[in-house]
Amino acid sequence: MVFGRLPSFLNDASTDVKKMFRVIMYNRTMNYDVKKQELSKLAEQILNKKQLTDFKRYLEERERREREFKEKVNNLSPAAKEAYEKLQRLKAERAKIMEEMTDDVRKELRQLFRKSKKRE
Repeated sequence: MVFGRLPSFLNDASTDVKKMFRVIMYNRTMNYDVKKQELSKLAEQILNKKQLTDFKRYLEERERREREFKEKVNNLSPAAKEAYEKLQRLKAERAKIMEEMTDDVRKELRQLFRKSKKRE
């Protein structure tokens, strides 16, 4: 569960509330079920009634999409399913490495892959 932008149930939320949701939503080391559980717990604690209703509607839609995706994965050929599972493991490993590195290391690696104006 990675999100391109914050969902509409957070439109009227404070910056602090948005930040709390963002921390969970953009965490690449949590799987879908853990994120859903953590988001639901947070929603129950801090959202107002309207936001909570909108959150539940949003979550139902996400779950529907997740079920559809899982069905597509289940319908893959054995070779494609194996490749997909390997890619998912690599994705999780990459996220773990990124999470464990220091900010200095992250900046250094970012510089490594930036285009140099001299090379262009």
